[in-house]
Amino acid sequence: MKHRIVEITGVESIEHNMCIKSCLAYTGPFTELDKCLECDEPRRDPITKKTRQTFHTMLLGPQLQALWRHKESAEEMLYQRKVTAMIMELLEANSGILPTYDDYFYGSDYIDAVRDSRIQDADMVLMLLLDGAQLYQYKQLDCWIYIWVIMDLAPSIRYKKKYILIRGIIPGKPKIVDSYLFPGLHHVSALQKEGLSIWNASHNVVEVS
Repeated sequence: MKHRIVEITGVESIEHNMCIKSCLAYTGPFTELDKCLECDEPRRDPITKKTRQTFHTMLLGPQLQALWRHKESAEEMLYQRKVTAMIMELLEANSGILPTYDDYFYGSDYIDAVRDSRIQDADMVLMLLLDGAQLYQYKQLDCWIYIWVIMDLAPSIRYKKKYILIRGIIPGKPKIVDSYLFPGLHHVSALQKEGLSIWNASHNVVEVS
């Protein structure tokens, strides 16, 4: 069933090695290490030579592509474009003054980024969140979860479970957090440089974000 879901959606997880005590992930500058810099625990079992612990990262690109492939969710993803166009019209009509401030779209940082073309019409805006989660009643911080919130969506649905993208799950409490974020952010950096091709089911066209 898992393989079938991956085949249909294109969304799958990437597995990386990590410290058995969750100190760091063996990614980026730590890729070639054989033991943890924080606790000196070996990366692999001394007898079997197998990795002692791993964590999973769900890449952002395929998740966004899956949302755009469905007509209903693609139309909801267009909310940012519609609101941005309306705000620009309001600014022009009211000498740069907005009558209301309802969402982050109305903030000067966002408006300046649009005017400077740092955020363009086909671009998507996302927010990254990371926090610990207690899975059992008497045990603290059993794992850490990091997610993407799609800021293109309307506030009424933006934070609903259906649209929250799980990016990764870290067993235990990490000490060098950046090492766990590295695979996903490296992927995002590549998307920013090369673009992400999507099938916009609302308009039946291929776009590059």
